[in-house]
Amino acid sequence: MEGLVKKYQQRFRKVRGLMEEWEQLQSRLISQFSNASAIIERLKVIGDCNNYGNLKSVDGIVDAVVRKQLESLQTILLSMNKTLEEFRGVVLTIEKMYRDGRQLVKGGGGSNQLNAKQLRQRIGIKPCLADCLDGLMILHEMHQAEYLLKSSVVSALSALTLKPSSSDLGALQQLLIDQPNIPKEEDKTTQKHSSRDASPTIQMMIEDADTQTQTILFLVLEIRYHGRVVYFSKLAIRPEASLTFLQIQSSSRWEISFGKLNFSYFLNLVRLGLANHELIWSISPQISFLPKLRYLNLSSNNLTCELQSSLGNLSQLVDLDFSFNHFFTSIPPELCNLKNLVFELVPKHLHWSKTHSLGTLSFGRFVLGLNIISGSIPTILVILSKLTALDPSRNYINGQLFNALPVQLLSLDWKEKVYLDQMAESWDGSYDHGSQSDESYQFERLHVEPIYDAFVCPLTKQVMSDPVTLENGHTFEREAIEKWFKECRESGSKMVCPLTLKELRSTELNPSMALQNTIEEWTARNEAVQLDTARRSLNPGSPESDVLHSLKYIQYMSHKSRSNKHAVRHADLIPKVVEMLKSTSRRVRCKALETLQIVVEDDADNKAILAEGDNVRTIVKFLSHEQSIEREEAVSLLLELSKSEALCEKIGSVNGAILILVGMISSKSENLSTVEKADKTLGNLEKCENNVRQMAENGRLRPLLNQILEGPPETKLSMASYLGELVMNNDVKVLVARTVGSSLINIMRSGNMQSREAALKALNQISFHEASAKVLIEAGILPPLVKDLFTVGTNQLPMRLKEVAATILANVVNSGDDFDLIPVGPDHHSLVSEDMVHNLLHLISNTGPAIECKLLQVLVGLTSSSSTVLNVVAAIKSSGAINSLVQFIEAPQRDLRVASIKLLQKVSPHMGQELADALCGVVGQLGSLFKVVAENIGITEEQAAAIGLLAELPERDLGLTRQMLDESSFPLIISRVVKIQQGEIRSARFMTPFFEGLVRVLSRVTFVLADEPDAIKLAREHNLAALFIQLLQSNGLDNVQMVSAMALENLAQESKNLTRLPELPPPNLCASIFSCFIKQPVKTGSCRLHGGTCSLKETFCLLEGQAVEKLVALLDHTNEKVVEAALAAISTLLDDGVDIEQGVAVLCEAGGVRPILDVLLEKRTENLRRRAVWAAERLLRTDDIAYDVSGDPNVSTALVDAFQHADYRTRQIAERALKHVDKIPNFSGIYPNTGQTAF
Repeated sequence: MEGLVKKYQQRFRKVRGLMEEWEQLQSRLISQFSNASAIIERLKVIGDCNNYGNLKSVDGIVDAVVRKQLESLQTILLSMNKTLEEFRGVVLTIEKMYRDGRQLVKGGGGSNQLNAKQLRQRIGIKPCLADCLDGLMILHEMHQAEYLLKSSVVSALSALTLKPSSSDLGALQQLLIDQPNIPKEEDKTTQKHSSRDASPTIQMMIEDADTQTQTILFLVLEIRYHGRVVYFSKLAIRPEASLTFLQIQSSSRWEISFGKLNFSYFLNLVRLGLANHELIWSISPQISFLPKLRYLNLSSNNLTCELQSSLGNLSQLVDLDFSFNHFFTSIPPELCNLKNLVFELVPKHLHWSKTHSLGTLSFGRFVLGLNIISGSIPTILVILSKLTALDPSRNYINGQLFNALPVQLLSLDWKEKVYLDQMAESWDGSYDHGSQSDESYQFERLHVEPIYDAFVCPLTKQVMSDPVTLENGHTFEREAIEKWFKECRESGSKMVCPLTLKELRSTELNPSMALQNTIEEWTARNEAVQLDTARRSLNPGSPESDVLHSLKYIQYMSHKSRSNKHAVRHADLIPKVVEMLKSTSRRVRCKALETLQIVVEDDADNKAILAEGDNVRTIVKFLSHEQSIEREEAVSLLLELSKSEALCEKIGSVNGAILILVGMISSKSENLSTVEKADKTLGNLEKCENNVRQMAENGRLRPLLNQILEGPPETKLSMASYLGELVMNNDVKVLVARTVGSSLINIMRSGNMQSREAALKALNQISFHEASAKVLIEAGILPPLVKDLFTVGTNQLPMRLKEVAATILANVVNSGDDFDLIPVGPDHHSLVSEDMVHNLLHLISNTGPAIECKLLQVLVGLTSSSSTVLNVVAAIKSSGAINSLVQFIEAPQRDLRVASIKLLQKVSPHMGQELADALCGVVGQLGSLFKVVAENIGITEEQAAAIGLLAELPERDLGLTRQMLDESSFPLIISRVVKIQQGEIRSARFMTPFFEGLVRVLSRVTFVLADEPDAIKLAREHNLAALFIQLLQSNGLDNVQMVSAMALENLAQESKNLTRLPELPPPNLCASIFSCFIKQPVKTGSCRLHGGTCSLKETFCLLEGQAVEKLVALLDHTNEKVVEAALAAISTLLDDGVDIEQGVAVLCEAGGVRPILDVLLEKRTENLRRRAVWAAERLLRTDDIAYDVSGDPNVSTALVDAFQHADYRTRQIAERALKHVDKIPNFSGIYPNTGQTAF
């Protein structure tokens, strides 16, 4: 069953999409209609030749213009017909959904078909299936009726072409705009059909089950009267329109003969509303021929006729409203045939003697209020077996009410309750209530004790609150009689008594204190009884209507006067209202929240009572409720409570209260009213410091910042201290720095030690982000920071705060600003001046590890810029601090080691030899670095910095490399490289710099091969040549590829010395004598390049290692340094000491000739051009290559350019290359012959 309901809800959601499509078509149709109307209105003007001036002499101009306009009109009408077809498509789609829904309920007609009881069964708060099915049906009928109406309007538009009328066109367009069959979007609540409200008529409401509201659907055709009946005649409404609801309504009351209205076209009518007009004479007999009519509303008219006996034929009628008329006759007995009727008979002059036939009706609700009924209620009412509510209030009922009925009433079969409202009143409806709401007026008329005529003002017909007496003894309400006298003066009339109309000699008003006291006592007794009744009704077992009525009465009483709020408090109603917050009814919960807000408004005592216990927590829970109306009511109540400073802390102490309120402000789903109230509530909660801290913690920092800027000293200190503990994102840090950065710096500069500590901690928190650090620099943080660090004496900071200051300075310096331009000392020294760096180095040597670490980080930041690193290097050299800095490598504190290693890495390019000497001079320092690299804990920042430092040391320092060999450091490096290649070490943040550093350190071995046999041994043992060849393919790691190519160049250079030439057997005697006749022995198994025995592992031969193709591939790299290194390695194939001819052949086989020439043509850098010219000259020594190149003008041009503009040695080589391609005669020796080794 629940699944079927959900399927229907899905259909209603699809209907919403169709309604959105309908609205788009509606906009299009209105636009088309406006265009067509404009053309029709112009036809009369353009059809008159007198409107053409001088142009009327042109033959046929009128016909041509009219024809053109008619063509345009025809096009628009065709478009409108197409739009109507799209409307029809929507209607058909809804009809299909309805048919499918019916089929779904029938279950195929078998055993699964649901019976009537199942169709009316409810699952929790969800609507029943019958309601769902009726909803789909009425949706279809509503849109079908509107489609037929639009079709009629379009047809009428065509008929108006020949006789256009602006008023008719306007009426038709207004009907299209109004869409009378489609409910208005702004009217979301279901109105009772007996209402006398003149607002737009019935609306459609579709709500899901979770809204705790049934699906209620109504269909309306609203017919407007603009001085005359328009639409009946113009639109020719047809019976097939199947209208189900007709309501005639206008902005002002109009008189019409009801008997002349023709209802014969509306045989399918279900609802007929003709309320709030001045209908006269008789009721149209045609109403009795509406077989499907269920709801008839004729209230608030002047009908004076007899009730038609033919009304008894309306067997389907369930709701009949004849209230506020002038019926005098009795009710016809034929109405007793209306067995389903829920009667609302409140005619103005009905006497009990005329109601004898009511007893046979099956009433569910009997309302007789707002009349002048006299006498007593007849005993015949006891046979109303289905009576559920009886209301005889606001009449002139004499004697005891229900004098003879108590026993009989108790025997009735009651389904809900008997509502016996015994509020005797004297009111004839002549007083204008002004701005009073209906509920307020209703509550004012409720009295338990009988009302006395002396209490009622003759003018206002209400109980007086300030009675005054005239000279003739008549008493009136002061405000009313003063208004009467004012009107007399303004009209120039004599001052007369309103009752006697006799002239008064004096208009003096004498307060009637006795009467006023009596009225006040009478009012107090009535209100006390009513409050007690309300208190008894506020319990979980009471019906929802009773609870809502009681809550509304409490609101009315609280609004009425401040003293009534005290009465509400003394009646213990506040806890009872709070208890209603746990109700299962959403309406009750919302009304309870609203009531509490009114009760506690501007009343501190009531607020205190409401805040007792766990009530505030209960209210806060509503802030996260799924229903927006409950959230808004809860915010409104909290806003009122937050006006009490005593309750602000209690609200903030509720877990999540401030978080939810802050979230509401930034939520896009909340309405503007809720957001505004939440913001005001938070503004009130700022009175409590704890709340301000919570707001800051949840992202609302402005209150805390305002306290730092404008609060008293104690508050500033407290808020600054909390700011130092607050976790902030980067954007917030920038905001804080811009808002209170200067204030915090001032506190740090001039406050006492406690304030300085709070300011330093706050500045430390916000300085970690680069952007916020730059803001602090602009605010002038550097001078006081440096002063606090270097100050010694009575005003110096304790070491723990110096550590904070050093941390801030490190954060600020690492923002990357130009510190050489910012003065920080009294002599306008910058932070990178030699004296200032000396001071930092001195402070490093005389403080503890924590401050040493931060100051080293300061130097790291200063060396990050190419413009300042030289200043720091000069200061380190002049102070001789390099040895002291190297010692930190062995510090037990990891952060201190990392800072020192990073600093040494930064300065190593500028003082590498000094660093190498320092590391080699102190036993254990070099090993400590390799120990860091060897840590098997992934790849850390410390490891990356350590290997980076080792990589920056001079690569050709034989002593340093020999020490690394002696300490067996290289096998460690090799193992780490292999693990990374094999994927055994996971990718990490510092993977790339760590890997590049490893390869650079490993390549040191290849730079000392000629001088260090152990290096050759290591290279052979670990097959370094093969390893570097593999590293050539490390795509994306340019430095790895470049260093690998350089290492291969070094290894290839050593290949010439390592190649073993084969030993030939000594010739015998015959061979020595007859050498001409004996064949010489042939060398077999030798390297074609080196002429001896070669291998990749033993002699590092590139040819044997198949490295040539990989090096040639790198010549097309985008990084010039990679290309240069690869070309240098390739050049070893063409170098002296090898068979150049075979080297050229190897390059030809590897496809390397053209890439080398392309490098020459590109001329990316001077070094590249130098190497390319050298390689090209070696290649051009081969005739075939020289012949091919001679026909390429680009190569010749590049060589000529090098010959003219390159350095001296390159010009020599370019000359020889040009000779090979016959661009320079061979006898032309401009330059003397020099060496021909590779660069």
